[in-house]
Amino acid sequence: MTAREMFEAIGFVPFFKTKDLIIYENFPDNEKERINVVFYLKIKQIRVYYVETDEDVFINMPLLKAINKQCEEFGWLDKLTIMDELIEKEKMGKPSHITYSKKENKFIGVCRKCHQIVNQKMNYCCSCGKHLDWIEENENISHIEESKRGG
Repeated sequence: MTAREMFEAIGFVPFFKTKDLIIYENFPDNEKERINVVFYLKIKQIRVYYVETDEDVFINMPLLKAINKQCEEFGWLDKLTIMDELIEKEKMGKPSHITYSKKENKFIGVCRKCHQIVNQKMNYCCSCGKHLDWIEENENISHIEESKRGG
């Protein structure tokens, strides 16, 4: 049975598809129970929420099986893929567009993997989990703090 067939068996239909995401949606009688299952293809993440309230959904086993089957069909669950992703996340990466924020007294930048704003206090990107390399910036912040003290 394919993921699509599994979703359809529990009342979900493919609702929207682009190169970046796929959305399955159900259409129950009670509009408040309408659910979206969104697969973010580039970042390999899934979100399940109630359409009307944007609240998270508790996932039952049939839905979890359909989600897992879809992930399997995408190749997201291959052991080598998972291990490669873990290794890639652990490789330190220097953020791009690094600038010093006087207001916050720290360096800020952009994660090269997911393009989220990160700051020097973060060892890992909160969005994608990428290990961040702030070594030079940590050295520079010491020099900035010494010059403020007149040292």
